[in-house]
Amino acid sequence: MHRILAENIGIACMTLGGGRETKDSVIDLSVGIYLKKKNGDAVDTGNTLAVIYANDREKMDAAAEKYCMLMKLLPCRKKCCRS
Repeated sequence: MHRILAENIGIACMTLGGGRETKDSVIDLSVGIYLKKKNGDAVDTGNTLAVIYANDREKMDAAAEKYCMLMKLLPCRKKCCRS
């Protein structure tokens, strides 16, 4: 994992209802994004990078799309990964 943009993760969470778009917006405390990897962590194919908690399928899909666009992974430079 090369880089995670925290502000944009917050925006993705807001898509779920876990943040305020306006000061009158209600926060849904049952939604959120749990990051399982942080900057600098090694990741392999199939690793779970985050878990999205949602109660609306459309909002979850929108948040997942935003999350996936934010992740920046670097190719492995270790000899064991090269074929």
